[in-house]
Amino acid sequence: MNNKGQLTIFIIIGILILLVIVVAIYFYKPAAEAPLVFVEKEVQPIYDIVEACVKEISKEGLAKLGLQGGYIQIPPAIKRNPLSFLSISPDDFVVNPLWYYEGENRAPSLEFMQRELENYLKELVIDCVDGFSAAPEGYKVEIKDEFKSKVVFGEKDTTINVNWPLEIKFQELKKRQDEYRIKLPVRVKPVYELAKKVMDAENKELLFEKLTMNLLVQNPEIPFDGLEFSCGKKQWNLHSIQKSIQELLSFTLPIIRVHNTNYLPFLHQEDIDVYYSLHDARVKMLELLEKGKSSQDYTFEELPKPSYTPPDAFDFHQLTLEVGASKTNLQAGFYYLPEWGLRVSAQPNDGGMLKSSVFKGIKWIRFFCINQWHFAYDVIYPVMVLLRDPEAFDGEGYTFQFSLPVLINDNQGERVYYGLKQFKTVEYDTEFCNKPGNQALDIRVKGFEEGLAFAVDLEGVNVTLECGPQICPMGITSAEEGVYRLETVVPEGCANPFIRADKENYVSDQTIALSADKQVEIVLTKLRELDMSVVKYDYSKYTNQLSEEAKPLLPQEKAYVYITISKGLGYDQVLEYPAQHKTAKFAEDTLEYDVNIVLTDVFGNVLGGYAAEKLKIPYEDIEGRTGVVLKVLQYAPIAKTAEDQANMMGLIYSPEMQEKLKPEFT
Repeated sequence: MNNKGQLTIFIIIGILILLVIVVAIYFYKPAAEAPLVFVEKEVQPIYDIVEACVKEISKEGLAKLGLQGGYIQIPPAIKRNPLSFLSISPDDFVVNPLWYYEGENRAPSLEFMQRELENYLKELVIDCVDGFSAAPEGYKVEIKDEFKSKVVFGEKDTTINVNWPLEIKFQELKKRQDEYRIKLPVRVKPVYELAKKVMDAENKELLFEKLTMNLLVQNPEIPFDGLEFSCGKKQWNLHSIQKSIQELLSFTLPIIRVHNTNYLPFLHQEDIDVYYSLHDARVKMLELLEKGKSSQDYTFEELPKPSYTPPDAFDFHQLTLEVGASKTNLQAGFYYLPEWGLRVSAQPNDGGMLKSSVFKGIKWIRFFCINQWHFAYDVIYPVMVLLRDPEAFDGEGYTFQFSLPVLINDNQGERVYYGLKQFKTVEYDTEFCNKPGNQALDIRVKGFEEGLAFAVDLEGVNVTLECGPQICPMGITSAEEGVYRLETVVPEGCANPFIRADKENYVSDQTIALSADKQVEIVLTKLRELDMSVVKYDYSKYTNQLSEEAKPLLPQEKAYVYITISKGLGYDQVLEYPAQHKTAKFAEDTLEYDVNIVLTDVFGNVLGGYAAEKLKIPYEDIEGRTGVVLKVLQYAPIAKTAEDQANMMGLIYSPEMQEKLKPEFT
């Protein structure tokens, strides 16, 4: 009897457990899944048309969201102010708003982006279906109510739930279809959340401001603090410093990595402790040095010194950002283009010139001099942040980009309410420039125009006078008595000044105006703008052969082109192909050029390039031509080891490749 009772209890417990499991299964619904849409066989052709249009328009809308930092329609307050966005197409047709501007957070919310895509669908889907003209013969469709959609950016994909009541007639049948559900394989939400982490970390930690200052301090061309035992005054041109900063940022920003994202591995990625050991050695060394201020209980030999320093240790410690991202296969990259502008000022400065202070000795040490300088910089420039889901759209990938400003005030990063409104601009010494002297000048600037064999006077040339550290804008050449000239007076106390001439599409130049001169003539070299293309030639490390067939760049590849003309005051071009630039300028003269091209993918991985110094290009090669083909070497496979990278750079700089891959004019 007891055994039967115990068996009954076990049976009851088993039934209860089974009941709990059944109830749990019944009520469980995955949170991310929307309900399935039932489609009858007769309705399927019309459903397919709606689905195809929603997919097409959604993909277009997502591309716009990605290009324009989460906006499809740019708000008027942003569109009206060219300082608040980056233009990434001609005539500002496509722009990328700064997510932070003058103390204001302008990053759109995820909900806002969903509404943007919903509005975009509502605007364009009806035109896309085109009255269902693509429906099979015999079908008639009547729209019963307006198109509505609900976009959900999920963790793994994007879901679009559509409500669009349609009455569908086919032969004797009449059906109605209201609901449509489309899923797109693109992870907009995780990409956006990573973007927000980057922006939030920048606002809180001033990541790019600190990185920029580290780069500037380590650049020998940019003066900060210095002391030198010499008597000659040192001086630097702020314009040249600006160009140096722009080139530095153009090269360096694409190398930056974001911790925990999918980036090009470090040389010792599998043994990452090699990098951290350098940091530990530095901390220990500082501790011992600090201790040594009051004690002599250690020797230099006892200081911890790393046995090995990886070649990319600087990249690991200085060019890897921590933004609080969880481990992800999303990719992150950064870049800056000089045409976006960079504002730089330094204090103290004198008419755009930075000068050291010279202190001379007295009496028996009067020939002893100390040169000393200290400059505080204000710098403002934009950075484009590029994030990518490489798995989106079945491997096609999805890119989202936004821009942020880097703001430096007196050598320190600044965020709140510091920006263009507070920027201290460089001003000319108007008191010096406006005090006329006794030397009058008639300045003529000549150049060669199309179809003429002789130089003619040029109109609209900007003329600047440089007298020691002083810089004075003198005016622009204009028509007078049948010629283009500028008549002006040299400032008082200025002897033998430099007269500089600048005109668009000409190489700038200068000459000295001696005290006895009444007329000054400068001849400028004209620049010819040519359609530019970049092609690549594969070089296999296994066969040590360069392919004979030129290939176009892939969509994920970019070429950064640096062309320098040394004649006159020089002319530099920093170009990006194909995203931003499709033309390059060459002089209408036989001149020497420095040409450097770096081939990368969109995340800054160096794939190859071309390098030539003092490359002589005869005018005959350029005369009458309309295009130029720039050629680069692509090292295959990708140079990942230090040895392969060294081999690749050796090839790029070799005289053989300089000759084989020299520019071709068409």
